Amino acid sequence: MRTRYDPNEKKAKFEQISYQRRQGTKVTGRSVLKDIPGKVWWVLGGGLIGLAFFFIITGMPGMPAYGPLIGAGGIVFFMVIGWIFGTAHDSGKDDWGPKGTRK
Repeated sequence: MRTRYDPNEKKAKFEQISYQRRQGTKVTGRSVLKDIPGKVWWVLGGGLIGLAFFFIITGMPGMPAYGPLIGAGGIVFFMVIGWIFGTAHDSGKDDWGPKGTRK
């Protein structure tokens, strides 16, 4: 089986950044946000959904004293679901080239 770990990954990333600097491309806020892995964005989205769940649960009338614990558990649950979806979303990005062809 082929391992997914590439020991030259840091070197390749450094070369890509230095190539961009040599080309004179600007580092913008959009380019920085684009470089953030999808896993992080999915976890943040799951956290926001969990936060909405927390406020809905704690705002219900007649909620017992452990209601905030249920809401906090919902935040953790949705963040884990976001992490799983983000990992699945990022898993094949580097394996495919343009137009769906293998690299």
